Amino acid sequence: MAASKTQLVGGAFQDADGNVLKNGYLIFELNQDEKVIDSNDLICAGIKVKITLDVDGNVDTATPQYIWGNDDLLPINSFYRVWGYSAEAQLVWGPNSQQVISGATFDVGTWTPGLLTNWSPQVTAPILETNNVLNGDQSLLNLKDGSNITITDDGSGDITIAATVPTVLTPYIDIVIWYPALTTTNQDLLHFEVRHGLSFGANFSGSKATTNTPATTDTTINVNKNGVTVGTIVYGAGATIGTLACTAFTCAIDDYLDFVVVTGDATLKNIAITLVATRTS
Repeated sequence: MAASKTQLVGGAFQDADGNVLKNGYLIFELNQDEKVIDSNDLICAGIKVKITLDVDGNVDTATPQYIWGNDDLLPINSFYRVWGYSAEAQLVWGPNSQQVISGATFDVGTWTPGLLTNWSPQVTAPILETNNVLNGDQSLLNLKDGSNITITDDGSGDITIAATVPTVLTPYIDIVIWYPALTTTNQDLLHFEVRHGLSFGANFSGSKATTNTPATTDTTINVNKNGVTVGTIVYGAGATIGTLACTAFTCAIDDYLDFVVVTGDATLKNIAITLVATRTS
């Protein structure tokens, strides 16, 4: 049997208080241009169709009103955008996406607003899981910000998930020497066994050497790595701040450092030294 338009019936459009949409009307608009399934009839989506309602808010059947069923049109999955108006042309319903199923009649009262029942493949509800475990609520998936995570809906279907990388502090190790007594020649102020990989910057960057009892003459403290001098700390005559010098170097586990006074001084004491190294392992 050749495809033909379907008569619309029913509806009983009314407000929440039960007042019917007396003598109102519906406007139908196809979402895209279509073709009747078994003919060369082309249906123009740009032409809106007006369907009048009776005093009871139903489709007026005194003069039958027809429209194409979406299942008789190609391409598949077409639908109508439907608006409902009062007799005074006030928009009171929709717009909603709806489909008409072909047949002798179609009752628009069977519509669920916005639900497209004739769709291929059949629309199915998604299964909501977290880490492959079913969510307790299968009707709502609400994405929420988390620690250092921001989720933004741009309003056009895109969700942006942004992570703020927390500040990671550089792991430093301080080698601290406090020597209150007078220094003597070849005195080893500290023997330090290395138990982590260490990296020292040029001129022991970030480090400091002080005293509150200055030297009478320039006094040098060698910093030796495994017995070889890799840097110096010099207290100038009368100075309370020592000068640190070295080329950047590293230490591995089981290396060792010695802080050796080259020549003792008659007045230098209360030495405070803090060498700063970056831990590498």
